[in-house]
Amino acid sequence: MSVAEQSRPSPQKADIPADASTWFGRGVQASYQQQFFQAIDAYTEAISLNPQFTAAYINRGAAFRHLKNYTRALQDFSQALSLDRSEAKAYINRGIIYSEMGDKVLAIENYTRAIQLKPTYARAYYNRGTVRAEMGDDLIAIEDFSQAISLSANYAKAYYSRGQTYQKLGRYDVATQDFYRAARLFQESGALEDYKRVMSKLKVRKLLPVEFMVSR
Repeated sequence: MSVAEQSRPSPQKADIPADASTWFGRGVQASYQQQFFQAIDAYTEAISLNPQFTAAYINRGAAFRHLKNYTRALQDFSQALSLDRSEAKAYINRGIIYSEMGDKVLAIENYTRAIQLKPTYARAYYNRGTVRAEMGDDLIAIEDFSQAISLSANYAKAYYSRGQTYQKLGRYDVATQDFYRAARLFQESGALEDYKRVMSKLKVRKLLPVEFMVSR
């Protein structure tokens, strides 16, 4: 028996729920625990009971994405969109896959569609900004990061990425301000590895204020 098969034990008959929502809940729990094979099994059961279950297709696609099975993931996101063309989460997930596959144009197209459907989708702006920065479109990337921050004031990654982009442009004053803000937000949220990464960048530039030195 393969490792993958061992990680997906079959539920006992008495433990098999009869409704799609219960299977969906199990899938969510398994995904949260990063047990993606079990999550896929649960979402598949939910879909078999309710073939119109858009959220189950999206979540199963996300689980496939975590396992790097991009073909199956794209199939699920496309199926979700065939059921509901207004599902912004399906577009942003497709954008993530295309970005990971190196197709930046399709990634931007999908992030843009997600934004059109949900203009308050901070993560879609952030993701699109990240791809644009990778493509060298720094000024419009900064616009996307700024929009993400305006929608989510404590978006540490957006501050950090905007700071990096300003740094590329030689705007060290505003870059430093963004790095300070990102460092504080990472620290407050307990994201210590991210906090240390930003602090290292600030140390290199020797711009650490006393308050950061004391709080390390």
